[in-house]
Amino acid sequence: MISMEMLGKIRRMYFRDKLSLHQIAKRTGLSRNTIRKWVRAPEANQPAYQRCASFNKLNPFHETLEQALKADSFRPKHNRRSAKALFEQIKAEGYDGGYSQLTAFVRSWRCEQGKSVRAFVPLTFALGEAFQFDWSEEGLLIGGLFRRIQVSHMKLCASRAFWLVAYPSQGHEMLFDAHTRSFGALGGVPRRGIYDNMKTAVDKVNKGKGRTVNARFSVMCAHYLFDPDFCNVASGWEKGIVEKNVQDSRRRIWLDAQNCMFHTFEELNVWLGQRCRTLWAELVHPQYNGLTVAEVLELEQAEMMPMPTAFDGYVERTVRVSSTCLISVARNRYSVPCERVGQWVSSRLYPSRIVVIADETVIASHERLFDRDQVGFDWQHYIPLIERKPGALRNGAPFADLPKPLQLLKRGLRRHTNGDRIMMQVLAAVPIAGLEPVLVAVELVLESGSLSADHILNVVVQMDRRGLPAVLFLSWSGGVLWSIDVQTSNKNADKSRVNMQKNITSLGLLNWDDLKFFLEVARTRKVSSAARRLAVDCTTVSRRINSLETSLGTLLFEKSRNNGFIMTAEGQRLLGYAESIESTLHMAYEQVSGSSVALSGHIRMGCTEGFGSFFITPQLSHFLDSYPSISLDILPLPHFISLSKREADIVIALERPEHGPYVCCKLCDYSLRLYATQAYLDSHPAIEQKADLSGHVFISYVDDLAFSSELLYLSNLLPNAQAQLRSTSVIAQYTAALQGRALAILPCFLAAQDPRLLPVLAEEVNITRQFWMYCREDLRKLKRITLLWDYIREVTELNKGFLLGGKLRCPLPSVTDFQGIRWPLVAGQTGIGGLSHGCW
Repeated sequence: MISMEMLGKIRRMYFRDKLSLHQIAKRTGLSRNTIRKWVRAPEANQPAYQRCASFNKLNPFHETLEQALKADSFRPKHNRRSAKALFEQIKAEGYDGGYSQLTAFVRSWRCEQGKSVRAFVPLTFALGEAFQFDWSEEGLLIGGLFRRIQVSHMKLCASRAFWLVAYPSQGHEMLFDAHTRSFGALGGVPRRGIYDNMKTAVDKVNKGKGRTVNARFSVMCAHYLFDPDFCNVASGWEKGIVEKNVQDSRRRIWLDAQNCMFHTFEELNVWLGQRCRTLWAELVHPQYNGLTVAEVLELEQAEMMPMPTAFDGYVERTVRVSSTCLISVARNRYSVPCERVGQWVSSRLYPSRIVVIADETVIASHERLFDRDQVGFDWQHYIPLIERKPGALRNGAPFADLPKPLQLLKRGLRRHTNGDRIMMQVLAAVPIAGLEPVLVAVELVLESGSLSADHILNVVVQMDRRGLPAVLFLSWSGGVLWSIDVQTSNKNADKSRVNMQKNITSLGLLNWDDLKFFLEVARTRKVSSAARRLAVDCTTVSRRINSLETSLGTLLFEKSRNNGFIMTAEGQRLLGYAESIESTLHMAYEQVSGSSVALSGHIRMGCTEGFGSFFITPQLSHFLDSYPSISLDILPLPHFISLSKREADIVIALERPEHGPYVCCKLCDYSLRLYATQAYLDSHPAIEQKADLSGHVFISYVDDLAFSSELLYLSNLLPNAQAQLRSTSVIAQYTAALQGRALAILPCFLAAQDPRLLPVLAEEVNITRQFWMYCREDLRKLKRITLLWDYIREVTELNKGFLLGGKLRCPLPSVTDFQGIRWPLVAGQTGIGGLSHGCW
């Protein structure tokens, strides 16, 4: 085959130089027939062989194979015939060629058919015009179990802001809740929503763009005032914005999620919300140059419709109550009041709860169960039934989860002849007097040791006459306190007569002494415990709390079946002022009378987990022995503690506060070193210098969840270090290091006490950090705060060498050694023990 260069020479010699074929053949060495062929060619095209059509044994079967492959292209992949099946088919028809010829033909045909012949039009959207919605399936550990979770994706077409919410399924109730959460997070509702033909939205796909839309889905669209728009069947590119978001989220979000621990779906959704907002601020908008997604979202929020009230997105079904007082909802069973046996009731399924309706009244409510074949009981639904069948109390499944006081009573009544009937009489009082009064009465009777239904019911009756249980519900509405008094003719009455009474609040009605009772109930969460601490009876505590709520015109506590008295938002606000009043009274009493009343009371101290557990807590036993009237709470989570909300009195942290009404001082320096077990050092390459660390794995903090940048010492020591295990808990890191699988940087005061951990490169890897101690300025004159402050400073000073990596811990100081100490002040410091004001 001649080249294009030779072809050019031949044509130039013949047409331009007018040479004969003989002369050209002599110069080029080509035959005259070859030269004549290319001279006579109409165009100077690339020379190529003219291949003759060769016969193939498969040629007669091409049409049969093409028909089979075209038919298979419309079938699901798992139903398509394989090349071996096609080979057997044509072999039966007479083919006697090889298998490789068939596979080459199939491969060539599929490659030819797979070539894209479709073109697409780029889309653009106005601000506030539309959003796109889709579901994706992801795998994640929830509550220690691997689950295939369903994730809703809503993405605004203009600003490209997106919101993700995770659910166990794609049911209607999940779909409605996903829209409510997404619209609320995005700050408004666009005018149009773009969907695929999901079953929860489309009942039937008609011809063309016709759709039979699900009735409940249409109600939601009408509530939020947007138009639903459905894509053509199998045309995902029509909502490509959200389809691309599904792919991007797996790289941006779900890879990080696999490294986190989530106990519930709600915890996961909080994390997803934070991650979405972070990405809004990081991602650059593809069309608005120089603006982030978050900035364009602010522009789009002005163009969207305002968010209305949340849509009541439930799935309602009519079910019949079984003879065991249970109804079946979503493959699980839930209890209802026993008087509804055999009746038809309406169940409303929400994403997180089940509500049962009968006669337009809510008769039962349960937390939703997501596994199959589970049973959700409410033991109070079975109380009328056990009045007729008290023997069912012993092994009755609904009564396995009674509140703790009732469980203790049930256990104590086992040795009584009529124990089941006594227990039945006590439980029968719950619908009439309320659960909390009965629990208080049971606790008091258990303390007395005389187990009798008459004693318990007598206490309940006395409380009903004199105290709080007469008022079963309080609510604040329109500046007016409403109270509901429940009056019953006898303990088996089926209906209660409710009288609404209106009490106008006034500051003149406030009894300041009631705040003392409020503080004790807030701290103990139980009326009986508060009564013991105040040396009064439970009735007095209940009456004082009722009096304070009436005076303030608001509800301060909510009664929880399992957790006792829980403060409302108004109670939380009052707590700060009440503690401030208490502190002021203590200071006034101390300064006016000179009494030692300040040497008693309660102190809350927040401290980092490792320092609080391994150093501070062992040192405090001596302090508490010297001052038995002082009680102390240690909160080992300083990054969640707010002094401004009075969650703690003293805080020990890695960083000093940047602003606020605080007094502060540097407590001490402490050292951190690299540690490993002997087993790890024996089974891994030797470490003789810092460069040898590059081949080892480490245990470290989770960088993006560390509450202080002071904890990221591994990234400063070795920027490219490989962390095999990460945890936000230093105790978890310490425990992991003891397993002998990796190196860990640990505080010396923690690791030096354990002979199983050996320091590695002690001279080269020696990190120093500081602890700061601070408290609110209005607490600095309280003597109990001053005593604890000075004691902590004294013990840290005595153990200075130990905290910096020494081997011996100094003895505890005598309490008398630091009473009245005033540490020397440096420039800019004032207050107790060398405190400096926190306003820098």
